[in-house]
Amino acid sequence: MNNWKGRLRDILEGKIEDESEAPVLEERIEEKAEVHVTSFIENSVLPAFRELSAELEKHKRCSVIDVDEQKTEASLKVYFQDAEEFYYAVRGRTYQKGDFAFPQHAETQNESSLEAEVILRSGSHHMGDINSFSMDDIIKDFLDEYSKWAKF
Repeated sequence: MNNWKGRLRDILEGKIEDESEAPVLEERIEEKAEVHVTSFIENSVLPAFRELSAELEKHKRCSVIDVDEQKTEASLKVYFQDAEEFYYAVRGRTYQKGDFAFPQHAETQNESSLEAEVILRSGSHHMGDINSFSMDDIIKDFLDEYSKWAKF
């Protein structure tokens, strides 16, 4: 951004900007975010599910771990006596941070927010930023939800 003063002048004078680079930059940002979500699924969610699955097996529960093609969502289905007992999934999603409400933060307009969402048969809830969740956090959340289900 060498000629920002000229760009500012053009904006204020109503000249149309060449936005041909904007879609390319946006695509790169989205690709980077998708790689980060995939890494979260592979390095945090799946290892947590594998540990849970191994422990569930010790308690006469069968479990199945599934991952979608894009590796943005993984699920753990728990079975008891051939019937699904509990379903738990984690989906990683990217959201563009908007700058329309706070234009003073416009320099961060191209940042993505990487969020995790837990999906249950009874609904879903937001976990938060995927950068703040470890394998242990996922196991804890699974146990919290499984405990609620068991009490029901």
